[in-house]
Amino acid sequence: LRPHRSSEVPFHFLYGSLKLKSPYLWDKKRKMGVKPLAECLKVPAHTYTPALQKALVDFGIEESFSHATQRFTEHYG
Repeated sequence: LRPHRSSEVPFHFLYGSLKLKSPYLWDKKRKMGVKPLAECLKVPAHTYTPALQKALVDFGIEESFSHATQRFTEHYG
């Protein structure tokens, strides 16, 4: 498969965000596209990893969300 197009896609992890180059590959025979980076990481682009989602929810449950963001920043930077 040849790259049809490529872009930088943000991925949000527990200790920060990364923008990675993500090629979009097009299979002419099957007439479908593939995003190998998202499939390899098992995290769709523009979303949060399960660990990050859990941390955000845990802090949000314990306190108001304004305090939760402060605590999250203290713990994870």
